[in-house]
Amino acid sequence: MKRTFFVGIFFTLFFLLSTLVFACSFTFTIVDSKGNKVENKKYKKGDVIILQIDYQNTHRRCDLPIEKTQFNGNGLKILSATKWTTSNNKSTKKLKLKITDNKKTASLVATRTCDRGKQMQTYTLKK
Repeated sequence: MKRTFFVGIFFTLFFLLSTLVFACSFTFTIVDSKGNKVENKKYKKGDVIILQIDYQNTHRRCDLPIEKTQFNGNGLKILSATKWTTSNNKSTKKLKLKITDNKKTASLVATRTCDRGKQMQTYTLKK
């Protein structure tokens, strides 16, 4: 009985601490020019896509402004980007991307570094 109780407490604490570690959440969606979701299909070199990035801060207070988020492309080039818009604790930005290399996996890495640590999330396109 005691063992079950302590195991339950351990898993509860593990779950709570793991949610604190991942305090930022990015969601990536390919959209068309009107903002409608497009299924992630296979892309080839030269294709241009619009990737919508939604950021949600899951902890109460973040000292790092959303504009400090960095984006790095691997096998793609950022052609243009909108400014961040924020509504209901959710920020959104759209990036216009061009596939520059289809021999390797094309991906975009979003990075935020704050006093709570470094948060990186990657979106990978199908080859």
